[in-house]
Amino acid sequence: MDEKHHASSWSLAGVDGSPLVVSEIRTLLADRAAAGSLTTVLQSDTGLMLHLVTNRRRVMVMLMGADGSAGHAIDDGAQGTSGGYLLENGQEDEYADRDTLALPDALSVVDWILIHGAAPEIGWSIDVPG
Repeated sequence: MDEKHHASSWSLAGVDGSPLVVSEIRTLLADRAAAGSLTTVLQSDTGLMLHLVTNRRRVMVMLMGADGSAGHAIDDGAQGTSGGYLLENGQEDEYADRDTLALPDALSVVDWILIHGAAPEIGWSIDVPG
């Protein structure tokens, strides 16, 4: 995702309503996880989609561009795998810890994406289709 986007507003995907500010999105993510909804998809008015899946300790943070490009946050120092990532379709996934972030770090990356409308330049992997 080389090009930079300016995302002026974000909202919960598939839900009509006012755009959310960063603090509201942080609260939304915490409330959804507490209620057992471990997958959240946010959409920007520029066509970006931010997919978040958590097991309450670590988070898969994936950003998809309107052009179909995608990438995800990485933790180069992490080793091992973690399970318990419950998708909306009921499937439970396991991810390499390298491909997820500890919850506080994930929230910082989410803040960056929401504010800048782009992935951070470090700690990011471009996903190649196929």
